[in-house]
Amino acid sequence: MPDNLSHDPIEQGRPVFHFTAPSNWLNDPNGLVYVDGAYHMFYQHHPHDNTFGPQHWGHASSPDLVSWRHHEIALAPDDLGMIFSGSAVIDSGNTAGFGAGAIVAVFTHHLADGVERQSLAFSTDSGTTFHKYVGNPVLESPDGVPDFRDPKVFRWTGDDGDETWVMVLAVGVEVWIYISDDLIEWELASQFSTDGHSGRVWECPDLFELRVANGDTKKWVLAIGVDSADLPHLYGTRYFVGEFDGKTFTHSHTDVHWADHGADFYAAQSWSSAPDDRKVWIGWMNNWGYARETPTEGWRGAMSVPRELGLLDTGDGIRLTQAPVRELERKRRAIVRRDNVTLEVGDDLGEGVRGVALDIDATVNLDRSTASELRISVRIGEDESTDIVLDLAESTLSVDRFRSGRHLIHRSYAGSRLVSVGEKQGMLDIRVLVDATSLEVFAGHGLVAITEQIFPSASSDGVTIEAVDGVVVLTSLEISGL
Repeated sequence: MPDNLSHDPIEQGRPVFHFTAPSNWLNDPNGLVYVDGAYHMFYQHHPHDNTFGPQHWGHASSPDLVSWRHHEIALAPDDLGMIFSGSAVIDSGNTAGFGAGAIVAVFTHHLADGVERQSLAFSTDSGTTFHKYVGNPVLESPDGVPDFRDPKVFRWTGDDGDETWVMVLAVGVEVWIYISDDLIEWELASQFSTDGHSGRVWECPDLFELRVANGDTKKWVLAIGVDSADLPHLYGTRYFVGEFDGKTFTHSHTDVHWADHGADFYAAQSWSSAPDDRKVWIGWMNNWGYARETPTEGWRGAMSVPRELGLLDTGDGIRLTQAPVRELERKRRAIVRRDNVTLEVGDDLGEGVRGVALDIDATVNLDRSTASELRISVRIGEDESTDIVLDLAESTLSVDRFRSGRHLIHRSYAGSRLVSVGEKQGMLDIRVLVDATSLEVFAGHGLVAITEQIFPSASSDGVTIEAVDGVVVLTSLEISGL
């Protein structure tokens, strides 16, 4: 099957360097696992229509997280239901009896009446083919509990060297943690919930350990997709930083942390068994508020860029950091490269730059800048523009898609996302990824991320970079095509 990068982004509005299915509907990333030199990604997919329907697991693999090869459908619906979200692990010790080194997929079977149960499938040929376990389901919903889905499974090793499988499962507005010796028999170990800001339902949990930058401390991160009326755009990815002892996750902070402040980053999942203890995740770049209405043809739904994860002690607490994977930089084709430039009112560092797939990377010297704003506008055309505004006085970053092209008939689409970047002194990095129908912005050592879909005309490909009411000093600026 063809590489998805071969699609014409102008004709179809399809992204150039973001993953999309060969055709039709795509949502959550599933079963992310690294095996035999390749990053495998399974995903929620309706191969026969451009909207949510009988869910399958699509399948793709990549040597570098940028160039993807499509494979045949991995899992299809059966008498137990549709194939909803889940994860995959390498069973090196043959604990389940499917074979040493088998890839074991753990997923939710979803019936039309809402009953959800957890099931297994396995592959002994590096993910080329999967066989469903004859004993499915392996975990029934207790007492018919609804919203019992999206298992994330990983291998836990205790201080004493003992190992066990851990499953993190979304149940209503809680996370239930199960343990198992063999991936087949599961025991409930603990339940995690919060007071307030819980939303209407939790989905697609993930739990992983990260090292805090510039030290030996490690912490655990629990991430969940939240359907929340607290968000103007309704759906988002929330995370907690804390401790995990193999059975119970605990956290100390009570404030709400969002992994991404845009409207279009959901159901994020991390790769298991990645080399060098690397922790990379990817999210569905969409929003259930309008996912079925996005004005695309022949395809619907894309993934974010894969993001390298870390933790940083900010002084106000330990926070998650995200950065586009370094492999993406190999795709850059430099258009503009400037060092130590003073941007004055009336100047435009984007003059002459055109493109629908761009990587804009800048570092602002806040101490020497006097402007009220640095304004980066992309996908500019007749009456169209998407504006990224760094307010230097207020230390905020915003993305405005009021004029980003076709608007969707939903209150959570049009509008401006605003977030504090914290920095008022020193250097501030900002990186903008533009890809046909999407925009991802990272700033402040990766502490801030904003992801948005946009739907401008194909001819809207202009760029401007301007200072407002003063000068902006950039220690570096690079604009590249991708």
